[in-house]
Amino acid sequence: MQKRLNEIVERKSALLGELKDADEKRIVEIQGESDALNQEEKELRSKMDLQGKLAPAASEKVKPNEVESRAASFAKTGRMAIPASETRSTLLSGGAIAAPAGVGGINDPANTVSSIIDLVNVEDMTGMGSYQEAFVSAWASAGAGSEGTVANASDPTFKIANIIPFDIDVVSYVSKQIRKQTPLQYAQKVQAGALKALRKKVVDYIVSGNGSTEPFGIPVAADKNAVATCDTLKVTSSTIDDGTLRDIVFAYGGDENVGAGARLILNKNDLIAFGDVRGTSEKKAVYEIIPDGDNPNVGIIKDGGLSVPYVFCSDVTALSDSTYSDADISTMIYGNPANYKLGLFGDFEVAVSEDYKFGEGLLTVRGEVMVGGNVVVDKGFLVVTLTTAE
Repeated sequence: MQKRLNEIVERKSALLGELKDADEKRIVEIQGESDALNQEEKELRSKMDLQGKLAPAASEKVKPNEVESRAASFAKTGRMAIPASETRSTLLSGGAIAAPAGVGGINDPANTVSSIIDLVNVEDMTGMGSYQEAFVSAWASAGAGSEGTVANASDPTFKIANIIPFDIDVVSYVSKQIRKQTPLQYAQKVQAGALKALRKKVVDYIVSGNGSTEPFGIPVAADKNAVATCDTLKVTSSTIDDGTLRDIVFAYGGDENVGAGARLILNKNDLIAFGDVRGTSEKKAVYEIIPDGDNPNVGIIKDGGLSVPYVFCSDVTALSDSTYSDADISTMIYGNPANYKLGLFGDFEVAVSEDYKFGEGLLTVRGEVMVGGNVVVDKGFLVVTLTTAE
């Protein structure tokens, strides 16, 4: 399946190159073939994800002796390379890597990584200098026809999203006592810490990356011509009231829908503000908030018959805590997380040093990887933006 996926990516890239000089007939042909390739790619990835949940995919299996050999080398050199395939699997699965038993010194804090990282589209782009993905921003329109005249119709409009790699350095700390364990346990603990730090940093980029020295964050996402990809919902007050949720939901999507698979990405303080809203007569709570029992980082906000999934993200600015000064402030984000594509451009290199935190008995774990990202669907997200009255 991986071979076929590579063939699909290459073919889509070739079709993208033809768009510039293609005539109307060829554009329609390219559009049809691209749709078929996208559907096939989606089905293949679904099968691979299912296989990954049931059993490790053949291409991602690591033989026990290979794991032990890698761990022994790491214990000796203090360096390891986590393959991009394993990094991608961790980003998708929630980073569930077992820590070694019997080692004390550092306990994990409360959850520090937003579940948004588990919902975006992650793709292995190893070997590519950059990546481009085409998407339709406007479909062709039909025109009334009459015999002997050419119908007044339009061509579809395409945009191209650039995904450019940027270097990410992440740092975490583990107890130096873990070196007394077996090389395998030592390597597992270091790898777990490095990947957790990577997940945290990537979340920051997804919601607030500047798009110039960092990957594109959703609020500044743009196509290759620097045209904004996402919509904004401008609000002039930081107060969350009984109409806020409906305003957000119905501002997302097109004229014929409200968008599918969307989630509200918000700061925890804004969820508290939703919970504080009361009716004018009976003073009952307007919004019903239902955290997920298995993962309280996500849940549902209900407003009468409207049910909106949400996910916490501390890197998103809280609208309820904001005060407008002289620049617009991006706050809550609403949309389908899969509309954001995150690319891994190589292995995750990890090194360990005991110099920096020597006096505290800690090892410094430093990881380095090339990562890029961008929104790959036109109007894929809606950003709630605090601004002045127009």
